[in-house]
Amino acid sequence: MIEMSLRGGHMNSVLRVDLTSEKVSVARVNAELQRSLVGGVGIAAKILLDEVQLDVDPLGPSNRLVLTAGPLVGVFPGGVKWTACARSPSTGIWGESSASGHWGCELKKAGFDAIVMHGRAGSPVWLNVHDGEAHIENANHLWGKETINAVQEIQKDLKDPKVRVACIGPAGEKLVRCASIVTDEARVCGRAGIGAVMGSKKLKAVAVRGTKKIPIADDNKLRELAKEAHECIKDPKAWSWTPARVQGLSADGTARSVESLEKMGGLPIRNWTAGTFPEAINITGGTMSKTILKSRSTCSMCGLISCWRGVEVKSGQYAPVSGRGPEYETCAALGSLCMNTNLESIAKANDLCNRLGIDTISAGVSIAFAMECFEKGIITSADTGGADLRWGDSDAIIEMVRQIGNNEGFGTVLGQGVRSAAEKIGRGADRYAMHVKGLEMSLHEPRRWWSMGLAYCTSNRGADHLQGTPLYLEWGLLQPEFGYPEKLTPFTTEGKAAATKLHQDLSAVMTALGMCLFVSSGVVPWTIIAAAYSAVTGLQTDHWDLLKLGECIWNLKRLFNVKMGVTEKDDTLPGRFLDEPLTAGPIAGKTVPLGPMLKEYYALRGWNAQGRPDDTKLAELSLDEIQSTRTFLE
Repeated sequence: MIEMSLRGGHMNSVLRVDLTSEKVSVARVNAELQRSLVGGVGIAAKILLDEVQLDVDPLGPSNRLVLTAGPLVGVFPGGVKWTACARSPSTGIWGESSASGHWGCELKKAGFDAIVMHGRAGSPVWLNVHDGEAHIENANHLWGKETINAVQEIQKDLKDPKVRVACIGPAGEKLVRCASIVTDEARVCGRAGIGAVMGSKKLKAVAVRGTKKIPIADDNKLRELAKEAHECIKDPKAWSWTPARVQGLSADGTARSVESLEKMGGLPIRNWTAGTFPEAINITGGTMSKTILKSRSTCSMCGLISCWRGVEVKSGQYAPVSGRGPEYETCAALGSLCMNTNLESIAKANDLCNRLGIDTISAGVSIAFAMECFEKGIITSADTGGADLRWGDSDAIIEMVRQIGNNEGFGTVLGQGVRSAAEKIGRGADRYAMHVKGLEMSLHEPRRWWSMGLAYCTSNRGADHLQGTPLYLEWGLLQPEFGYPEKLTPFTTEGKAAATKLHQDLSAVMTALGMCLFVSSGVVPWTIIAAAYSAVTGLQTDHWDLLKLGECIWNLKRLFNVKMGVTEKDDTLPGRFLDEPLTAGPIAGKTVPLGPMLKEYYALRGWNAQGRPDDTKLAELSLDEIQSTRTFLE
C-alpha cells in the first residue's frame, strides 16, 4: 500500500474566501488526509461533509463552493480536469462538476490546490488570484454580461490576455438551477447547477494567473512516463482500440459516436421513446467535420487527443456562430432527444448555452420533457407563452434555451430542472421527467447498457456518465489491468454490479487526480497513470492502490448524501426504463432489470439495506477515522 510522504503534485495551500466579510486567508492541508483522499475532489468531499449541514440552503450563504485541481493537473498528459463542488441546488445532495481546459493548471501555478468560498457578497464581485495572493474586486460592471464578454473585460482590466477565468453568465446570476461555470469559452462545469451556487454568492468570476512551479518528486521518471503515454497512441499497451480511438476523437470529436450509437440502440431518441433515428447522420461529428468545422485543438497538458471543435456558421438562419462546437452529449440532448436534425441549430443552441452559462444536457432533457408534455396535451401554447413545442422544431429549441438562460417566460419553469418542472405542471407530467435524484439524465440509453442503468441510479450526483462509465466494458473498451480482458455480455445482469463499482471507483480517483476521462479510459493504461502519480508525489503506489483510494472517495461522497437524507429509495431509474420497452430498433422489447443488479451492487459495496456504508466498510476504508478528523485545513 501507499507509503512515504507527499513530495510533489500539490501546492499544499488552500485559499479560504469569506464573501460576506470580504476576508481572504490561506490554509494548509492536513497531510494525512491528503494521502488518504488523493486531493482534488477528495479535498472537496471532506470539506463539504464537515462544513455543510442538512439545514443549509444550497443557494444560501452557508453553502460551500469548492474549486479544486488534483495532483496530476498541469504535470502529466491528460491532467487537465478541475472540479467545482457544492451542495447542489438542483438535487439538494452532492453537487460536482468538472471542466477541462487551462483553468485548473493555472490555479496550481497561482499557488493553490483549491479555493473554498462561503458567504454572500453585498454586491457583485469577482476574485483575482495571482501567485499566492487573492483580492476581491468589484464586478458591478460585469453583472449581466454573457460569459465571453465578462472574461474579455477581466482580461482587459488586468491587461493580461492569458489570465484564466471561470465565469458565470446571466443564468447563474438569476439562480437558474442548471446554470454552469464556463472557462475557455466552452470548457464547462455544467452539471448539478454549480453556476447557480456561484451566482447566489454574488460572485461573477474567479480569475487565476501564476508563475509558480508545481513540485515534482521525480522529474526524470515523470518525463519517461509522459513519453510512454504518448507512445500508447501508436502502440497500445492495454487496449486494442487505442490508435483508432485517438484518431477518431481527434478527427471528429466526441460527437463522432452519434451515428454508431444510433445503430446499436445506445442513442436516446424522442425523450427516450423511439428506437430509431435515421437522421442521426445529419448531427454526427463526421458531418460537423465536413460542414461547419473551423479548427481542432487540445487542452493544456494533453497533446494526446485534439477533441476540441471550433465551428463557424457564416450564413443561413442560425448565423452567425463562431466558437466551440457541440460535444456528443449536446448533439444528443439538443438533437436526437428533441428529434432535431439540424446541426447548425445545435451549434447555435450550444453557443447560446455557453454564453448564457447553462448546462446543455439539462437544457436538452428539459426541452424534450416539455415537448412530450406538449404532444400529450399536458401543456399548451398558453402555458409556454405561445411557443409550439413540437418535436424537431429547431427554432423552438433555441428559443427555449434563450428563455432558460435568461430565466424568463416558460424558461422559468424548465430552468428549475425537470423534477421541479413536473411538480409544478402536475397532471402526470412526472412520468416524462427523465432524471435521477433530480439531475437530468445524460445521453446513454440504459435499456441498451444495463450496467449504465445501474451506474445512473447509484451515482452520487444523479444520472451522469462521468460518474462511472461501465458501458465501455459492454461496448468492448476493456480494462485488462483490472481483470477485464474481454467485453461483458449485454442484456444479462451477470457481472454488471462489479463492472459498475469498478468504473465508479475509477471515476472517483480519476476526478481526484484531475485526469481526463478519454485519456484514462482507452488511451493510457492505469498502470502508467499510477506510476505517474508515484513519480509526481513520491508515494509508492500501483493501480490497485488508486482503485482503493477511488473507493474511499466514492463512499465519502455517499456519506455526504446519506447526511442529506438519501436512502435506497432514491437509487432508482425513471419508470420508463423499468417497464416501458421500445417497440422498434435494436433494443426493442428491452427494459432494465434493476432489482437484482442493485441488490448485488449493495453487497459488493458493503452497504446495508438502506444504502449506507456499514461499519465494516467504514473501518476497511479508514472512513471512520477520516470522518472523525474534523480539521482538514490547518
